[in-house]
Amino acid sequence: MSSESTTQSIDVLDLMRRLEQSERRCDELERAAAIGVQEQSRINALVEHSGAGVIVVDSHERVVWTNQTFRKVFCTANGEETEPTGRACHEVLCKKSKPCDACPVLARRCGEEVARRELKLWVHDRFRHVYATAMPIIEPDGTVEQDLVMLQDLTDLKVLQESEEALRASEQRFRSIFEKVAAGMITTRLDGAYLQANPAICAMLGYTESEILRKQFQQTVHEGDFEKFQQQFDEVLAGRRRDIELEMRYLRKDGTTMWGHTTSVWQFDAENRPTYCIHLIQDINQRKYAMHALQESRLKYEGLINTLEGIVWEADAETFEFSFVSPQAEQILGYPVDKWLSQPRFWRNHVHPDDLQRAVEASNEARKHKCGYELEYRIVAADGRTVWLRDTVGVVQQNGEVTKLRGVMIDITKRREAELALQTSEAQLRQSQKMEAIGRLAGGIAHDFNNILTAITGYAELMQQKMDETHEMFRETNEIGKAARRAAELTRQLLAFSRQQVLQSRVLDLNEVIIDMVQMVHRLIGEDIELVTEHADGLGSVKADPGQIQQVILNLAVNARDAMPGGGKLTIFTENVTIKNKQSDGRQAEIESGDYVMITLGDTGTGMTEEVLVQLFEPFFTTKEKGKGTGLGLSTVYGIVRQSGGHIIVESTLGEGTTFFVYLPRVEGKAEVSDSTETAAEKLTTGTETILLVEDDETVRELAVEILTINGYTVVEARNGVEALDIYKEKSDEIDMLVTDVVMPQMGGKELAEKLAVIAPDLKVLFLSGYTSTAIVEQGILDVETNFLQKPFTLRAFAGKVRSLLDS
Repeated sequence: MSSESTTQSIDVLDLMRRLEQSERRCDELERAAAIGVQEQSRINALVEHSGAGVIVVDSHERVVWTNQTFRKVFCTANGEETEPTGRACHEVLCKKSKPCDACPVLARRCGEEVARRELKLWVHDRFRHVYATAMPIIEPDGTVEQDLVMLQDLTDLKVLQESEEALRASEQRFRSIFEKVAAGMITTRLDGAYLQANPAICAMLGYTESEILRKQFQQTVHEGDFEKFQQQFDEVLAGRRRDIELEMRYLRKDGTTMWGHTTSVWQFDAENRPTYCIHLIQDINQRKYAMHALQESRLKYEGLINTLEGIVWEADAETFEFSFVSPQAEQILGYPVDKWLSQPRFWRNHVHPDDLQRAVEASNEARKHKCGYELEYRIVAADGRTVWLRDTVGVVQQNGEVTKLRGVMIDITKRREAELALQTSEAQLRQSQKMEAIGRLAGGIAHDFNNILTAITGYAELMQQKMDETHEMFRETNEIGKAARRAAELTRQLLAFSRQQVLQSRVLDLNEVIIDMVQMVHRLIGEDIELVTEHADGLGSVKADPGQIQQVILNLAVNARDAMPGGGKLTIFTENVTIKNKQSDGRQAEIESGDYVMITLGDTGTGMTEEVLVQLFEPFFTTKEKGKGTGLGLSTVYGIVRQSGGHIIVESTLGEGTTFFVYLPRVEGKAEVSDSTETAAEKLTTGTETILLVEDDETVRELAVEILTINGYTVVEARNGVEALDIYKEKSDEIDMLVTDVVMPQMGGKELAEKLAVIAPDLKVLFLSGYTSTAIVEQGILDVETNFLQKPFTLRAFAGKVRSLLDS
């Protein structure tokens, strides 16, 4: 074979070899392409369905491609999809106009091969945690024009992690609390078996943990209290409640009990069935004991307040608005407690107007000086009574200021009334003692003065009997007699005041006495004063001297007339009155119980002050101008009324008038008619009998001897009772009558008469005196109708009285 043919054969073989190689390479490429398509499908499926958003951004951070997940998660809102391609990635993801600091694309382009960042992006309606990974897309020539960014939503994973962490933290906190808390904590199953018990509950009940875990809850609770727990547990089982809160007694290992405040919280499964319970138990033993002690203290306090005879109160220091008042307020004053508390000005509205300023000032001073006080004042009760209270007040301070006042109001009405009665009684006693002292003085003066007047009038009469009316001395002796009689009237008034005159008492009808005096009173008071008299029907009788009662009425009428210089009204009326001390009012309280006839004499004059009223009945006390009054008118009235066994009371208001109340004891029997016929004594004055005359005053004794001698009698003289007794023993057969003064030194007339009555019971006795003690008359020693003669006396009266007794 030629070389050319050989060469051609080699070329064909080589070409066939190459063709075969090309076919093999095409097969390989086809297989590789198929594998590539398969891999690409796998990659596409992975990118589309991985759950991560994938985007491709160019060198200008514009989005050039996204997968469906990205479009669905980050570009869809309210069902509408926003086209992301062509927009800057920070606008699409961060909603910002420029890249954020945490941008992973920038970080990758600044040198990181693969940049990973955790971003917080606003997605739909909330922020979401997104894990972003940026990696380069390398071109075949090795350049990088684009970056692929994978975005994975970590929100659910984050929540799970946080939940797990929170759960672990919660479990740790619960374990820490469970182990270290001072309160007892246990967990129990549905049947009450203990699952856990912390150290505190073990210490409370005295068990070890292993001992208590072998017990059931109901075994450690007091039987009486577990019933209450069971009732509420039944409600838990019924779905009506989820927790229980009770105060129960727990049984300790040593048999004692412990009070515990128990809060039981049940845990439920998915079907809302209780599975186990956590119990929190707080030891409240001390609190219970304290509450018990407080309750006992409160009961004692309330008992004390409720039994205290006073009003316990609390009020605002400035407004005096009450915040507390004890129940006794209604009992003492009649106002319900709610009125005290609801009416801001209750206290001010009911304190007596005359005491309000003083009471308010006391409370203001307490607030100012921060110290308590004690005050007595009046308050008007619901029924109108005036109640005296002693208020003992203390202050309550807060931050250095007095905020409240607290006190106790004690009803002292009875004490104040007793004190007032005592003060009145003491004043009356002092007045009575003063009047008695003045009376004794007046009586003594009148007695001595009457002895002098007896001599003056007696000798004046003797002189006149020895001369006719033409005698040059007749007028002078007549004037001496008139002056003596005026002086005798003055002493008579003094005796009336001192209650030492002898009253000619008989049973009277005061209506008749007043009727007989109407004309006289009319003339006395004048026409410009209206006289009104009222006479009670069935008026009782009194025993008194009619002349003296007339004097009382006349003197009171004169007093009323002088109190009404411009005219007015004088009222005189009578009535029967019965006094009962326990039921009498203030005016009658000083009068003894009994039946009285009362004369009331009232005027509409000027009235009197308290100062004048105190001295009203004192002798020689007068408010009239000098020379217009003796000051004996009302003192005479006082003496006559008191000597008649009665009382006189005066009430007066300045500018309104004065009223006198005269109380005379009521007696049985009808009024006696006075006998105005001339007595035997006035007809006959002479005699021949022998008379023992006893008189300590020499002037009076000499006058009496002369009068008796002129009238024919034989007179034996004695200076006192002792001397007279000796004389009578010597001359008892000669003496027919005893004429004696009542008050004498050594032995008075009363004692002399008593001694002679033993020796000579039929001896006639005539008493003479300037005054006579009421006691002598009341004891029956003197019969004032027959055996007494008041000094000064006239010659005829003396001689006639002697003759009358001798003939009786």
